[in-house]
Amino acid sequence: MSETVTQEQGMESLNVEQAAGKIMNLMEQGEASQDQPQEEPQEQEVVEAKETEEVSEEQVEEQTEEEEAPQPETYRVKAEGEEHEVTLDDLVKNYQLEANVRKKMESLAHDKKEVESLKSELSSKKAEQDEAYQKHTQERQKYSEYINLLDQYLQGQNQQEDLSALKQSNPEAYLMKVAEQQERDKQLAIIRQEQHRLATEQQAENQKRLAQRLEAEKKKVADRLPDYFHPEKGKEVKKNMRDVAMSVGYTDQELNATIDSRFAFLCDLAHEGLKARQAKPKVITKVKSAPKMIKSGVSQPSDSQSQRIRKLKSQAKKTGNIKDVANVFEAML
Repeated sequence: MSETVTQEQGMESLNVEQAAGKIMNLMEQGEASQDQPQEEPQEQEVVEAKETEEVSEEQVEEQTEEEEAPQPETYRVKAEGEEHEVTLDDLVKNYQLEANVRKKMESLAHDKKEVESLKSELSSKKAEQDEAYQKHTQERQKYSEYINLLDQYLQGQNQQEDLSALKQSNPEAYLMKVAEQQERDKQLAIIRQEQHRLATEQQAENQKRLAQRLEAEKKKVADRLPDYFHPEKGKEVKKNMRDVAMSVGYTDQELNATIDSRFAFLCDLAHEGLKARQAKPKVITKVKSAPKMIKSGVSQPSDSQSQRIRKLKSQAKKTGNIKDVANVFEAML
C-alpha cells in the first residue's frame, strides 16, 4: 500500500511541475501577444503601399490605353468658301440632316404646287361661274322684257274692246268677246306671277352679290387700315373719316350708302393731310422766331389758293362726285 501511495504522490508532484510549465508557457505567449500589435501598423503600411502601387499602375494602364486609342479620321470639306475638318460621323449626320431638309422641301414644293393648282382651278371655276351668271342674267333680262311686252299687249287688247255696245247689238259676239277677255285675264294673271317671280329672284341675286362685294371691300379696308375694325381705335378712325367727308358736303345717308373701299382710303389720306397741314403753322412760327433764317424777297402766299379750295368744295357739295372730293383733298394738301 505504501508503494501505491508513493506512486500517487509522484504522479501528483509531476502534475504540479507540468502545470507550472504550462503556466510559464502561457505567460510567454501573453508577452508575445502584447508585442504583436506594435507590428500591425507596419503591415498596414505595406498593404496601403501595395494598393497605391496597384492604383498607379491602373492609371498608367488607362492613360496608356487612351494614348494608344486611335484618333477618328477627319476629312476636309469646303462650305460657304471656308474649309473645315470634319469626322465621318459629322458627315453622316450632315447628310442625314440634308436628306431630311431636302425631303421636307420637296414636300413643301409639292404642297405649294397643289395649292397653286387648286387656286388656279378655283379661279377658273369662278370665271366660269361669272360667265354663267352673266349669261343667265342676260337671258333673264330678255325673258323679262318679253313678259313685259306680252303684258302690255294683253292689256291693250282688253282696253280696245267696247263690250257694252256689242252686248246690245250682237249678243253672240258679246259672249265670245267676254270669253276671250276672260282668257286674257288668266294669261295676265300668269304673267304677273312670272313677273313677281323674276323680280324676287333678281332681288335675291342682287342681295347676294352685294353681300359678296361688301365682304370683299371689308377685306380690302382691313388689309390697308387695320385700325378701322379695332374695338377701340376703330371708333376714332371712323369719326375722323366721317368728319372729313362731311366737311366737303357729304350727308349721313350718302355715307351709309357708300361701299367702295377707295372712298375710305381717300378719306383717311385726307385726314392725315389735314393733320399735317394743321401742324405746319407751328413749325413755320418756330422758324420765323429764329434770327436770320428767312431771306428777304420771299413772296407770301396769295388768297388764290383758298379761293380755289372754296370753289372746289362748293363743286363737290353740289355734285357729290368722288372725283370732285379728291380734287378738294389734293388742293388742301
